[in-house]
Amino acid sequence: MALMTGATRGIGAASSGDVETEFAEKLYGDRAKAAALYGRFPCLQPQDIATAVVYILAQPPHGQIHDLLLRPSRQPT
Repeated sequence: MALMTGATRGIGAASSGDVETEFAEKLYGDRAKAAALYGRFPCLQPQDIATAVVYILAQPPHGQIHDLLLRPSRQPT
């Protein structure tokens, strides 16, 4: 993600672990398999990622966040 505002330029990356979206259902073509995948532990929610992106974008021109890693606290490594 890159943000250009006037003479300042900020670049940041938000990387995440498991986020509960419709992706697994589309991947497996099966709602039960998706529920089983996301039911192993409390996953991040799309709003969690959106909040992180807003945090990156809210930094002042003299500060940047280059990398932000979000993982569910119970996600196995």
